[in-house]
Amino acid sequence: ERRRVPRVMVVVNGGPGTLTTVYKAVMGGCPVVIISDSGGIATCLIEFIRAYKDDRKMRLWEKRYESEYGKNRGTWEKMRQEMSEIAEEDLAKKKVKSF
Repeated sequence: ERRRVPRVMVVVNGGPGTLTTVYKAVMGGCPVVIISDSGGIATCLIEFIRAYKDDRKMRLWEKRYESEYGKNRGTWEKMRQEMSEIAEEDLAKKKVKSF
């Protein structure tokens, strides 16, 4: 940032730690490119963003991912909170792109 070098984050697969890294990048104003069919948290996050604000789609998303990521309730709630904030930021500023 000091040198004004543009940056972008590319997300391929990943887990809960990757989500936290994406969250910090988005909240810091960094554009994010998600490779949507790469699996892991990349696919989970882009499907969350696509389902956000649609109750029926969110129920389907939860059914799909809670068994994988919801084993630890605290981690699941933290992930949902971070994803919600990323989705809100994306709605406001279009910081997340998927391919």
